[in-house]
Amino acid sequence: MPNSAKLRPRPGVRPIRKSSPRKAFVDLLDLRERPAEIETACSASLPRWDGDLKQVWLGSCMLKEYRQPAPNQIAILDAFQAHAWALRRIDDPIPPFFNGDKISAKQRLHETIKNLNRSLLKGTIRFHGDGTGTGVRWDPVRGKKKVQKAGRG
Repeated sequence: MPNSAKLRPRPGVRPIRKSSPRKAFVDLLDLRERPAEIETACSASLPRWDGDLKQVWLGSCMLKEYRQPAPNQIAILDAFQAHAWALRRIDDPIPPFFNGDKISAKQRLHETIKNLNRSLLKGTIRFHGDGTGTGVRWDPVRGKKKVQKAGRG
């Protein structure tokens, strides 16, 4: 293939590094090293799941890309996208014993949520269980909250 025909990333986008598949690309800013700029670059109010490309987006930031099968995570992302992310909570969309798993539905959901959050760009969105073991929530991350411990009297 001639050099002029090689595929190149579009201007302003850095490709995923082959040595680190967890790191998604974002525009020229390296937001992982400059978290104060995340809010500006990822300014959309709702995430977006592109099932064809298997990518989760927030504004101009790609939060996560799937290169390997992850049917449980994709089932959750498909369910949120079906409602255009307007719902902050959905029922567990993963069928029982999906892919032959023999773990409990609550444990499977817990592990799926943990994996959904793995390698998401910090300061953007997070997924959580709903406290009942039967649903999933997503929330935007709005900076770090300072927790003050009550002083002893």
